[in-house]
Amino acid sequence: MLVVSSDVPFVEGGHRIITRALLRALRDSGIEAESWFTTQNPFGRQIQAYISNRLTCLQEDGMGRKIDGIIALRYPAYCVKADRVVVWLTHRMREYYDLWDEFCSRISFAGRIKESVRKAIIHRMDRTCLKRARKIFTISNTVRDRLKIWGNFLSETLYPPPPQRNYYVNDYENYFFFPSRLSRLKRQDIAIKAMKYINGAKLVITGNGEERDRLTSIVEMEGLTDRVIFTGFLDEREMVEMYSKALGVVFIPYKEDYGFVTVEAFYSAKPVITFSDSGGPVELVRDGENGFITEPTPEALAEKMAFLVKHREKAREMGHEALKIKDWLNWSSVVEKLTEALK
Repeated sequence: MLVVSSDVPFVEGGHRIITRALLRALRDSGIEAESWFTTQNPFGRQIQAYISNRLTCLQEDGMGRKIDGIIALRYPAYCVKADRVVVWLTHRMREYYDLWDEFCSRISFAGRIKESVRKAIIHRMDRTCLKRARKIFTISNTVRDRLKIWGNFLSETLYPPPPQRNYYVNDYENYFFFPSRLSRLKRQDIAIKAMKYINGAKLVITGNGEERDRLTSIVEMEGLTDRVIFTGFLDEREMVEMYSKALGVVFIPYKEDYGFVTVEAFYSAKPVITFSDSGGPVELVRDGENGFITEPTPEALAEKMAFLVKHREKAREMGHEALKIKDWLNWSSVVEKLTEALK
């Protein structure tokens, strides 16, 4: 069995994490499995990537054995030539779907015409390739709903468990943890501005990305260098330790497909604060029970953070409520569903 995804060099994202975790889960279940990354290409060369993927034959392995099935995770990997394909969709190219209006607002009129042509071609390719799948699963209701709106595809939500790490709870110390790639869509800037209203706790931001310089300048402008800490890249052991000691986890992306941060926090018995327009995280956070869902402003975020600072025992109670996710979200049930769909 092959787990197939697409990739570009030097970018660590959720698609790589889910590929590694699913591959490990399949092997732990006794299934002979391998991962395979196909071409994604830089922006503006996506059509060539689709063609490259469609010409990629994954019907046999290098020893001439028939490959039992393909589990494809994202665009355009679901276009590969194979006999049996199940799609567990992380996302399609969002600039040509739910982020189209925002994308167009940043380019010229001539650019919009050019991108409209590309969008039409890729929509056609997506429809053709996805129709070949035996079944389509999605990683969240957010992705499921997008498939229904743009393409009228029916799918089943299958939430990914967190990567297989030794999560544990240590304490509830004086910091909020925000692990994520430093990107405009992750909205670390709002969390930084919320810290103007917080006393008695720090914000620890982990990860790297194109927003690093802008975010550090906001911290300096707001006079928050003593309250906001950037750690850069953390290895697996360091990440688990940061989760284990946090008072809570802040995860406030814009229309996120899913977001492993939420389930990693829950497995570490930590409440998650997210925004009402954050997409995937909102599907798992129950407001006031295992976290908070609030409006996307620094003031609203600060109010919930300040509540947890003041009521630490409540943070502990919410964290242990979050931990109950282990009862139903695990890799063995995911493997069972995916392999059954390939039969």
